[in-house]
Amino acid sequence: MPAVRAARPGDRPAPGEPAVEQGTEALRVGRCGRTLATLDGPGLVQWSDSGDRSLVTREGPDRTEFRLVDARGIVRSLGSVPGIRLACEAHAGILACSDRAGGLRVWRLPL
Repeated sequence: MPAVRAARPGDRPAPGEPAVEQGTEALRVGRCGRTLATLDGPGLVQWSDSGDRSLVTREGPDRTEFRLVDARGIVRSLGSVPGIRLACEAHAGILACSDRAGGLRVWRLPL
């Protein structure tokens, strides 16, 4: 399984790829550092047994959007939920998030 991580501004890009600009993040995969997708300010959700997919969040004024990035770099919105600054983790087909008040919500992820 390739290693997936969020690239940060200042990271050295793979040959032939643009640098990551301030205010954006990209998902990089594998030892070569190939960019899968460039997204505007996502938070990478820890996801074990993800099947080579990544889950990223984007916060609005009062909601958090979840976006799925597949192994080809295709980004698909899964929708949004009320709340910001959520602490989220996923395992296989389950996503769990807690809010600052201690509330816990759990959802099934698409396979």
